Amino acid sequence: MILFIFFLGLFQAARANNDFSNSSAWLNLLHYQKTLTGFKSEADGKGFFFSPNGKFSPSEELAASIKALTQVPLNACKFPARRKLLEKQGHTFPQVSCPDYENWRKGLPISHLSIIFATAYPNNPASMFGHTFLRLNGPGEGRDLLDYAVNFAATTGTAGGVEFAVFGVFGGYQGHYSLAPYFIKVNEYNHGEARDLWEYPLKLSPEAIDMLLAHLWEIESTTYFDYYFFDENCSWQILRMIEAADPTIKLTRDSSFYVIPGDTIQIFSQNGLLAKPKFRSSLRRQYRAMRNAKTPKEKIDKKLLYYRLKDRVGKNNPEAKKDYHNTLIKRAQDSTPVYAPPIPEAYNRPDLGHGLRRVTFTQGDGFRRLGLKLAQHDLLDNDKGHEPWSALDVLRISAEERGDKIFLRDLTVVDVTSLHAWDGLDFEPSWYLKVSAQRPREFNCEKCFIGTLNVGLGQTLNFSDHIITALFLGSRFYGQGEKHAGINAGMTLRSLIGASYENWKVLLDLERVWGIGYDEIYLGELSLSWSLSLSWAIKAHGAKFYGKDETGLTLLYYY
Repeated sequence: MILFIFFLGLFQAARANNDFSNSSAWLNLLHYQKTLTGFKSEADGKGFFFSPNGKFSPSEELAASIKALTQVPLNACKFPARRKLLEKQGHTFPQVSCPDYENWRKGLPISHLSIIFATAYPNNPASMFGHTFLRLNGPGEGRDLLDYAVNFAATTGTAGGVEFAVFGVFGGYQGHYSLAPYFIKVNEYNHGEARDLWEYPLKLSPEAIDMLLAHLWEIESTTYFDYYFFDENCSWQILRMIEAADPTIKLTRDSSFYVIPGDTIQIFSQNGLLAKPKFRSSLRRQYRAMRNAKTPKEKIDKKLLYYRLKDRVGKNNPEAKKDYHNTLIKRAQDSTPVYAPPIPEAYNRPDLGHGLRRVTFTQGDGFRRLGLKLAQHDLLDNDKGHEPWSALDVLRISAEERGDKIFLRDLTVVDVTSLHAWDGLDFEPSWYLKVSAQRPREFNCEKCFIGTLNVGLGQTLNFSDHIITALFLGSRFYGQGEKHAGINAGMTLRSLIGASYENWKVLLDLERVWGIGYDEIYLGELSLSWSLSLSWAIKAHGAKFYGKDETGLTLLYYY
């Protein structure tokens, strides 16, 4: 009987461990994801696992963790979150002193957390979608710059451009969590890259915050994560970190197969985890607010901010640096407050924007067109929640029906338009880039489906916050097609004129093309969009190309 009770106890303990190894708490803390054949952890550093098969077996890693924490108590100093979780399940382990972790934890008297959204920075491929990270808010008002930031990013070295894009998409980089003073992030994003910051307090319990910090300690020192641009990126990892801290919060269960920074904010908002955000405007936006400076002191403050901005990008020559220094000395003799005109919240608050994916249906004169876009915003979409007059489309596809024929009209990999209006600070060109395979309208050929590359540089002028004009000089490159063999290249002159009012936008896109087999190619399109809600919009367009006219009415659904 005693032997039976002993083996029954062992069986029940093993069953309880097996049940717990499949719980959200354990799976989230070890970053397991369900696969077709079982489980796989997103953590890729071998030092994160006690079991040789721990990356693929939650149950084996659970058993190995209990054994390691029992037989070698100092393991708890590397994995404080794992020990906390197992102790909550009734396991007991030898007491051990962990001075490094304890001193680190005492140095972070955190009252609450915030999720920070840094707005898009089109001149850096890694930041075109924006960026998200966590802020550890300490006690006391007016000391926010002394807080700490938790960041997840790819370790890329000096890579950039095409190399970054290829490695980022296919997983050629390691991603690491890091902890840094918040003022460094403000200096980097707010000042250096002229990006606004939205700071959203997160509704997390003190217990969840303590668990998050314990988990940060163990993953920062024991592992890395393969970085993928569209899924295992900063956005995804922030969501997973919160789920590890509080397994009752389900953030990634119903998410798309890819997550981008704007998704992160909307997912937190949909789950009721966000409080009202604080807006931290960029230095460039602060400078623009000073354009009406009138008094001598106001003009001095504006001049100092001008030099500060130029200094951030290394464009102050020796004479300017000397004048900057002398102006600082002069201003230091005046004790009156710095001129700081009120800056209204920007239009780019991400939780108020439309869905980042889109389905469209167009009824035209003699055709029907169905389209799908996986991310995220174009020139005619409602700008609320985005940078005004910006465009970043990724993976866009459309099919068309004409008569009794159905064919693929367009497959776009990326379509970016960055309209940088001149503001008196420096010349930063506007530009566009489109990589696609399509049936080009200018070829007047329904059977042609060829690869295209469109690029252009130019300048943008804002006549007001609602009217914008841009002029580009660019090139078009065409790959092999049924009608045009080889690679064809042409020069283009393109102009954009846009206006917006509340939920309405109108855009005129004109283009003249030379050198691809025709004497003259003129392309023109006039479009009008009306946003009915964050989920629905209507667009009407009329286009003229190679002597043909096209009109259509489009229904757009954002999700």
